[in-house]
Amino acid sequence: MNAEDLLWQPDLQQGKHSQNGAHNVRDRIKADALHTLRRLISTHAPWLRVRYAL
Repeated sequence: MNAEDLLWQPDLQQGKHSQNGAHNVRDRIKADALHTLRRLISTHAPWLRVRYAL
């Protein structure tokens, strides 16, 4: 098994388009965490915005 086989796990990833139009993948776990973070920010500090999420 090579590294790409370990990293490429479609059941744990989702597609997304970047702001420049490129197609990327990200982990679904990250997507859930980002959704939770944005919900908390909108509730407690709506003047803030998320620019980067690593």
